[in-house]
Amino acid sequence: MDESLGSNQMAYLEKIRGKEIGGGPATILAIATANPPNCFQQDDFPDTYFRITNSDHMTQLKAKFKRICEKSTVKRRYIHLTEEMLTENPNLGSRKASLDARQDVLVKEIPKLGAKAASKAIEEWGRSKSDISHLVFCSYAGMDMPGADYQLVKLLGLKPSTKRFMLYHQGCFAGATALRLAKDLAENNRGARVLVVCAEITVVAFRGPSETHVDSLVGLALFGDGASSAIVGSNPETSVERPLFHIVSASQTIVPNSEGAMEGHLREIGLTFHLKDNVPMLIGNNIEKMLEESFQPLGISDWNSLFWVVHPGGPAILNQIEAKVRLNPQKLQASREVLTAGTKCVSEEIHSNVVVLGHYAVVATAEAPNATISAKVSSPYGNELHHMDSIATGDFAFTSRESGLYLACFWVGRNERGGEVTVELDWKTGIAAKDWNSVAKKEKIQLEGSVESIHENLMYLRGREAEMRNVSESTNARVVWFSFLSLGVCIGVSVLQLLHLKRYFHKKKLI
Repeated sequence: MDESLGSNQMAYLEKIRGKEIGGGPATILAIATANPPNCFQQDDFPDTYFRITNSDHMTQLKAKFKRICEKSTVKRRYIHLTEEMLTENPNLGSRKASLDARQDVLVKEIPKLGAKAASKAIEEWGRSKSDISHLVFCSYAGMDMPGADYQLVKLLGLKPSTKRFMLYHQGCFAGATALRLAKDLAENNRGARVLVVCAEITVVAFRGPSETHVDSLVGLALFGDGASSAIVGSNPETSVERPLFHIVSASQTIVPNSEGAMEGHLREIGLTFHLKDNVPMLIGNNIEKMLEESFQPLGISDWNSLFWVVHPGGPAILNQIEAKVRLNPQKLQASREVLTAGTKCVSEEIHSNVVVLGHYAVVATAEAPNATISAKVSSPYGNELHHMDSIATGDFAFTSRESGLYLACFWVGRNERGGEVTVELDWKTGIAAKDWNSVAKKEKIQLEGSVESIHENLMYLRGREAEMRNVSESTNARVVWFSFLSLGVCIGVSVLQLLHLKRYFHKKKLI
């Protein structure tokens, strides 16, 4: 009796398990980003930072911070913090106890910023938000109960039964961790659609400069505020969903001897960062070994054959990775573009010898009626195919010379001091790039010309045929008359020969 019950239970569990398994590799179905409206130019940030933190008297440290900002290669950043907020909460710019004030901002604003990115991703995805089954939310700040995941469900109007996962204090690897979890959820839950959201606001770590904690200036020069979102699922419904990337494999490891290299500690003054200057070297010395461990099961050892999206944690880290695994310079182009100017890039895989046409335009809004952007299109080898600055609309056209991922990158012009700019991009490749109305008109004209040419040829051939017929008939008549003449001559000659023979025989008295 017990054995039968156990067997039935196992069969039931296996049946449930079969229904739960997704049955296909995880696929990214939509991607979106969002930023707060407040934007700083990197060239101006050192002066602004030391002024709003009442630290202009620290001239040597200010000069050092300027050098750090210059080496960062960052051009512009979005930061939620404003001078008005600092005026209301002066402890945010100091090293005094201020965790409560920071939490008041973070608990409210992190879910809102995440919802902004998530709404864009859901719109791009094309399906109803009620089809979202799981939520993975990641942030290194704003820890609270209930968490940002709960707040996001309410802000977006998701189903109350949405299965939520909240990840705090993940740091620079937050996005990869969230996608790794989303992959497992999508592949092990049939029909699952996982909304992934990462939102970061640096209010938690913002404070005035300190001569004893110079390493914190590096973070101030690199980090900005923003949110990203993605929809992940397996077995996409291609009639509605547009799969972008497959998540084939996801792994994680610990860099040897890296303890203490990067740390963050939540204290009464907020989150304190500690960053050692050997971090780029640690990554560079271990990157190839970690790549080999991750890609060996996939049979991949040519690092230049991969499409690279590296967390842009600073130019020194990117330079180390590029040098240690001998990457072609264009392989980290996307990361460098994002690091440099908050650039938004769109990629398209295009075969060689394909015609590509593109049109882009800034969508005018009440907040930015005359906004302009810069645009650049580059090939898989890093060749610049199109580059325009400070324009509201533009076009590009080229024929692809090599196969691979082509990048179209856009960033706001230097004179645009904030706000969000929306760009519409119409990118056509191959057969879609043809203007079929013009082609049809051109083909009609060409067809009419061809018909007229054929008609002229037929008339010419008809005339030649008549001429040849006349020549043939004339020749035939002449041949007939010549035949009669030849026959008459032959008969006459024969008669003369007979008469000559008769006279000869009479003369010889033979007859």
